[in-house]
Amino acid sequence: MSSRRFYFSVDLDRDVNVPVLGRAAAGSLDRGSGDSPRWASAERGLAILLDVLDDVGMRATFFVEGRASEKVDCSAISGHAVGFHGYDHEDLSGEATGVRFSSEEIESILRKGFDAVSDNVSRPVCFRAPYMVFDNAVLEMLPSLGVRADSSEYRFGGCEP
Repeated sequence: MSSRRFYFSVDLDRDVNVPVLGRAAAGSLDRGSGDSPRWASAERGLAILLDVLDDVGMRATFFVEGRASEKVDCSAISGHAVGFHGYDHEDLSGEATGVRFSSEEIESILRKGFDAVSDNVSRPVCFRAPYMVFDNAVLEMLPSLGVRADSSEYRFGGCEP
């Protein structure tokens, strides 16, 4: 009998992140009330997901956006692995928003996100870039924060969906 492992990870951030041209922070999909970040659905979804994980006895890795850690009660994540996901879901590459950050600004964003998640959830040990877009400069900054793993890049290894 073969043994299989299943890894489950979740990004905890605002409702439906969308890059906004010319703006560093992500917006939320406009559903008639503007693109300001919405947190209520993230909090409700987190509670439902944690209940399901608890029911099946499974642990997950939560990649928490720094700002989300300040807006959403993340206390129930204890016992799960924690990573961070930027501070305000910034487009670190500038590809989607046209906002290009200097190395110092990227380092500040990473530190702010890391510190917020550390203060409000627990110390993150891994990272996932917002929009899954990053460059080597970002990767080189992560060890100074104590980050041991990056989950920003993936490849589909199975058959075509």
